[in-house]
Amino acid sequence: MNEAVTFCYELIACNHDLCRWLYDSGGRLLETTRETPRLFHTLFTHFKSIDAMLAHGREHSTPMLLSMPIGLYAIAVFEKVDGNLKQVHVLGPAFSTDVPIRVIDERIGALTSQPEERIALKNVLYTLPLVAPQALNQYGQMLHYAITGERLAISDIVPQADARADMMETTSHTAVDGHAAWLAEQSILRMVREGNLAYASVLADGQAALMGRRLKTSEPLRQAKVGSEVFAALCARAAIEGGALADKAYLIADGYIQSIEHSTSGVGINALVRTMVEEFIREVRKAQASAGYSKAVRACIDYIDSHVESEWGMPQLAQHVGYTPYYLSAKFKRETGMTIGDYNRKAKVRQAKVLLTGSSLSVLEISERLHFSSRSFFSDTFAKEAGMTPVEYRKKGTPRGCPPPGPPASGRIGP
Repeated sequence: MNEAVTFCYELIACNHDLCRWLYDSGGRLLETTRETPRLFHTLFTHFKSIDAMLAHGREHSTPMLLSMPIGLYAIAVFEKVDGNLKQVHVLGPAFSTDVPIRVIDERIGALTSQPEERIALKNVLYTLPLVAPQALNQYGQMLHYAITGERLAISDIVPQADARADMMETTSHTAVDGHAAWLAEQSILRMVREGNLAYASVLADGQAALMGRRLKTSEPLRQAKVGSEVFAALCARAAIEGGALADKAYLIADGYIQSIEHSTSGVGINALVRTMVEEFIREVRKAQASAGYSKAVRACIDYIDSHVESEWGMPQLAQHVGYTPYYLSAKFKRETGMTIGDYNRKAKVRQAKVLLTGSSLSVLEISERLHFSSRSFFSDTFAKEAGMTPVEYRKKGTPRGCPPPGPPASGRIGP
């Protein structure tokens, strides 16, 4: 490894503790900094990341952002000699967002039926860092320059298709009901406006409808670009309404619009849109973090918001934040004026509002998804918080026309 590459890795390590992998041109693992490489090699293989990076590296020199439906990303950078692929340097994987435990368990269950292997894989996944895909792209730029001496733009980096992104290819040629597309769009924009960390399932459910809107064009790729670029501008506006700085929001939108315009596939555009939504939500969360809460309470709020569709207990939350349950409960109540249980109920009702107006799930299905003990308990809780039953809220919030978006979130705690 030359000095430039070594120095690049050291710089990257100052920001994120990412695993390093080195593969030969045939996909054989040569070395890694990971103590349990077999488990991650299983992930790379199962989600076809190794096949994708080798196929790309044999034909191209630009880095590839590898993605897996479990919410993991990695960056692959190619080293060539006389135009032929010699080695592939991989950094990662890392989570792009705080993925709910339920989702991780479901994905692992699809990978292996062996209980011991599932536990081992889950344990190592919990050790992975949280790194935005845009940061991985920047690391890919740096590593590519260290290896080749060539300067690249972020838009030159090619995203790998993940399982959800594959839906883009099948939906881009099919007309989608305009009302369903509008509902999907409004649900995602609302989550951006609120900085709602429980966006993963809503985005996965709604993105196919959002991308499947039929425009007056016979070119599916142009349709995807136009729709996504317009959506980027709408996300910027929603983020500003949620408290993000206008200059930063528009800068983010401009960057993604350029990347979308340079994209050569619908799959790539779909991956960019997902990453963009994640980045806007985190910008809004950063703005909300300045509301005056301590780091511990902010971490508590973020955990509850990102696990609103998961089951968890007070000991688990306290361990995550690093305080005893008693001290954390008292600190949370002192700073927010409500108990952790009260906030959790408000977070669940807030998520229920998104699902009621942006999905076709029944009230019972929403109740079960949010882990209420019964449909009646869910309805009673919702009515106390929202002033109306879930059925009444759905009728009020989803008219057949297309009313303007709801009011911007205030940034304060509450549904």
